[in-house]
Amino acid sequence: MREQHLLDRAETSVGLVNIAVHGHFYQPPREDPWTSIIPNEEGAAPYANFNEKITAECYRPNAEAGNFDLMSFDMGPTLAYWLEKAHPDVYSRIIEADRPHLRSAGVGNALAQPYNHTILPLSTRRDKQTQILWGLQDFRHRYGHDAHGMWLAETAVDLESLDLLAQSGVTYTILAPWQAANPVDMTEPYLVRLPQGRSITVFFYNDLSGAVSYHDDSTADANSFAAQYQQASINRDKAASSIAQMTVVATDGELYGHHKPWRDKFLSHFLKRSASAYGLEVCSLERYLVAHPAITEVDIRERSSWSCWHGVQRWDVGCHCDGTKTLEQRTWKPALREALECLQADGDTLFEDYAGTVLDNPWQARDDYIALRNGWEASERFWTRHAQPMHHTIESIQMAQNLLEAEYWLQTSLTSCGFFFEDLDRIEPRNTIAAARRAISLLWLATGHDVQRRFVASLQQAKSWRTGRTGADLYRSLPAVPANLLPPQEIIDSDDEHGQGVSPVMSMRTQHPEPHTGRLTSPDLRFRTSTTIWGPLQLTLINHREGAERGYEAGQAAYREGSDTSLEEAMHRYLAAPRYRPRVCAPKMVAEWQAMFLLGWTSHLLEEWKQEAATSESQQQYKTQR
Repeated sequence: MREQHLLDRAETSVGLVNIAVHGHFYQPPREDPWTSIIPNEEGAAPYANFNEKITAECYRPNAEAGNFDLMSFDMGPTLAYWLEKAHPDVYSRIIEADRPHLRSAGVGNALAQPYNHTILPLSTRRDKQTQILWGLQDFRHRYGHDAHGMWLAETAVDLESLDLLAQSGVTYTILAPWQAANPVDMTEPYLVRLPQGRSITVFFYNDLSGAVSYHDDSTADANSFAAQYQQASINRDKAASSIAQMTVVATDGELYGHHKPWRDKFLSHFLKRSASAYGLEVCSLERYLVAHPAITEVDIRERSSWSCWHGVQRWDVGCHCDGTKTLEQRTWKPALREALECLQADGDTLFEDYAGTVLDNPWQARDDYIALRNGWEASERFWTRHAQPMHHTIESIQMAQNLLEAEYWLQTSLTSCGFFFEDLDRIEPRNTIAAARRAISLLWLATGHDVQRRFVASLQQAKSWRTGRTGADLYRSLPAVPANLLPPQEIIDSDDEHGQGVSPVMSMRTQHPEPHTGRLTSPDLRFRTSTTIWGPLQLTLINHREGAERGYEAGQAAYREGSDTSLEEAMHRYLAAPRYRPRVCAPKMVAEWQAMFLLGWTSHLLEEWKQEAATSESQQQYKTQR
C-alpha cells in the first residue's frame, strides 16, 4: 500500500526535489498599554525603537525584493497590527505576497500564528483555544481567506494544542525534527493521529535550518548553499525512483537582514536563481500537501519546542538554554510565571462572575473579542450577538468591555518573550508586567476589586540576579498613571512570603457590589473588608478535598477563638497558618478554601442565631402565658 502511494507521487505537477524556506516573522507588542505609543528603546539607535530598526533592516528590504512572494512565512498578529499602522506600504506588500499563490494553486504561502505568541503547552485549554481562534480571525481579516497552516510560538507543542488546531480547521504545522518521538525522514510530511478520528500534518524542518541560523559561512554565498543542500539533504533513493520529496528550512524571519546583515540579499538570490540552478523547485508547503498528502504516521514529544532542549522549561522553571549557569539565576522565572498565572486566575474568576451577568457566554465572547477590539466588527453587531437583551445599557456594556479588555491584557502578559532571556531586569519581562498592570486597572474599574496587592506581593519573589531588582520594583517603576485608575498601592513586606496575607479572589455572583467598598450585601450578614468584594456566595464543586476540609476546619476554629475578630482578619491569619492553609499556591484551591472557611465561620454564627431565636421565642411564650 505504501509503495503504491509513493509511486502515485510521481504523477503530480510539483517538482521532484522541492524546497520551502519558511520565515517566522514576529515582534511582541512594545506599545505602552495606556498610550499605545512605543517608548524610545535603548539599543535601537539610530531608530526610536526595535520595531523601526527591524523594519528598516529586514521587513522592508525583503518585501521590496519580493522574497515574501517566494518563501513560506507567518507574520505574527501583534507585528501585523503595528506594521499596518506604522508602515502600510511594507504591510501591504507582505499581505499581497500570498495572493498569487492563491490564484495559481488555490492555496496560499502564508501561515497563521496564535495571537500573543504564548507557549501553548503551558496554557490552559481555554487559553489555547482563545489564542488559536484570535490568530485565525486575524489571518482571515488580513489575507481574506481561512488559514490552513499555523506556526506555533517556539514550535512549542502538545497533543491538546494540535487537537485544538485540527478542530479549528488547521491542517498542518511545522516542528523541529527532535520533536518527533521517533526518527523521521525530513523530506516528507507526517500525519499525527488525534482523538475522535482527527489528524494533523507536520513538516519537520531540515538540519540546514540550524546552519542558516547560526553559521555565518553557510549563508555567505547562495550558490554554495544550494550545492551543499544538493549534496547533503536530498533523499537519493527517492530521487532515483522519481518520488517527490520536500525539504523545509525554517528560521526566524528576522534573521534575513536584522540578525544577520545582508542575508536578505542571500535569500533573494537563492530563491530566484540558485535553487533552480541546482535542480531545486521552490514550493509552498500547502501546495506540496495538495499534491502529496502525508501518509506516514508519527508520534510527537509532548511539551517540546525548537529553542529548548528541556521541552518548555525555558519559559517555565528555567534552564541553561537561556545562557544562565546556576539554578539561583533562574528562580525569577517560576516566580514571575506564578505571579502572572495567579493574577490570570483571579482575573478569570472576576470576568466569569461579573461579565456573566451581561454576556450570554463570556468565554465565547472572549473568543470573538479580537474582532471588536481591532475594529473588524461593528460594536452594535458584537453586543447584539453576545449581550443579554436586558443588559443593553451603557453601564453594563462598559463593564463587560472593560472585562474583555482585561482578558486581552492578561493574555498579552504571558507572551513567550517575557521568559525567553536570562534575566528579569530586561525590557521583555518589564513589558509583561506592564500588560498585567493594565489588566489590574481594568478589573478595578469594572468590579472595584483589588487584585494589585496580591500580584505585587507575588512579584516580590522574582528577583534579578544581575541587579537585585525584584518584579515588584519593576512594577513600581512603570510610568505613572492617574491615581483613580489603579487600587491604592501599599508597600508589601518582603517577608510576606508569596503574599499569604493577601486574599485571593473568591468566586462570587451575581449582584454588583458597591464599588470599592467590599460590603457583603446579604440582608442578614454584613462584614466590612478592605481587599475583597463580597457578593452573594455561589459554591462550586470542590475539586480539592483536602483544601476544602482545611478551610472548613479553619473557619470553625477561627470563630471559636473569638467572634469579635473580623472575618477578613481571621481569614488572613489562617491562610498563613501551616496547619490549615493549602499546601500549594493554586488559585482555584485557595478560592475554594476561602469559600469553605466562610461556611465554617458562619456555621457557628448561624447556630448562635438559632439559639438566640429559640431563647427569644421561649421568652415570648413565657410572657404570653403570664
